[in-house]
Amino acid sequence: ASSTTKSFANVIESLTQKLHNDPALAKLEALHSRMEAAAALLRLPSDDRGVSIDVKEPRISDLFRLEVKIRFAEGSERDKHGPSTQLILHGIVHNLPASLLVVIAENCEADLFQKQWLKDCTSVEGKPGRPARLYTTLVHYLLSSNMLPVKIEDVLLREFAICAGEGLLPDRGQGVLVVEHRAYNDSKEFEGMPIPAKRKGYIRLKGGMTAFYKTPSAHQGCTNVYAVSRVNLPVPQAILPLGMLKRFAADLIINSIRLLKSGLYDQWDAVSHQERVPMMPDFYKLVEEMVAEKLNA
Repeated sequence: ASSTTKSFANVIESLTQKLHNDPALAKLEALHSRMEAAAALLRLPSDDRGVSIDVKEPRISDLFRLEVKIRFAEGSERDKHGPSTQLILHGIVHNLPASLLVVIAENCEADLFQKQWLKDCTSVEGKPGRPARLYTTLVHYLLSSNMLPVKIEDVLLREFAICAGEGLLPDRGQGVLVVEHRAYNDSKEFEGMPIPAKRKGYIRLKGGMTAFYKTPSAHQGCTNVYAVSRVNLPVPQAILPLGMLKRFAADLIINSIRLLKSGLYDQWDAVSHQERVPMMPDFYKLVEEMVAEKLNA
C-alpha cells in the first residue's frame, strides 16, 4: 500500500511540475489577470473633469453618435513611475455601422488592416490572433498628424474575452471584452511575440491600457462600444493641452470610422476578413451568437 501511495504521489508531483512549466497555462494566468484589470477599468466612474466630445455624423450613419471625455490623471490615479503626460478617456460609440462579427474580425485579423483605414496613419503592421496564442494580436501603428506637435508610434497587444450570459456589464448584456495594452518598456518580446524596434522620429506610447466592451446594438447590423482608456505619453504635459487633444481625438476617431466604413464595412463581401471567419468557428461562432444589448442606444 505504501508503494502504491508513493507511486501516486510521484505521478501527482510530475503532473504538477508539467502544469507549472506549461507555457499555455502561464499565458492563461497572465491573460486572466489582464482581463480583471480591464474589467476594473471599465467600471471606473466618469465625471465632468476635462473636455468632452459629443457629436453625430450622418455621413457615417443617421444612428451614429460619438461621446468622449478626456482628462489628465490626477493624484493617486497617476503611475508614479510613468511618463509626464497621463490621460484617462471615457468613450461611447453608439451604432457603429457594422455587425459585432465584422468589428471583431477586423480587430482579430490584424494582418489585414490597411493604413488607409486609419486617419493620419503612415504605416501599419499586424499579427493576427490565433488559438495557439489565445487569440492575442499585435498591431504596430505610426501616426503623423498636423494637429499634434509630435509623431506617435504605438505597439498594441490586443486580447479578447467572450462575455455570454448576463455579460460583463449587466446593464448592457452580452458582449466581447477587447483589451489593448503594451509590452513593458524596451521589451524585445512579449509572451513569445517579437516587439518591433522603435522608429526614429516617433514618440512611442508607454504602458496604459484600453478596455472596450463591444455589444450588438438593438439596431440590426450595428455595434455599440463602451471604452475606458489610460494613455501615457513620454512628453511634457504642457505641450499637449486638453483642447488640442480633444480636436485630435474627434478628428482621428470620426474620420477613421468613415474610412473603415467605406474601405471595410461596406466592402465586407469582397475583403479577405470574411474568408477567415470559417477558419476559426470556435471563436467567431460565439461572437455571431451574441444577442442585441439591453440598451436601445
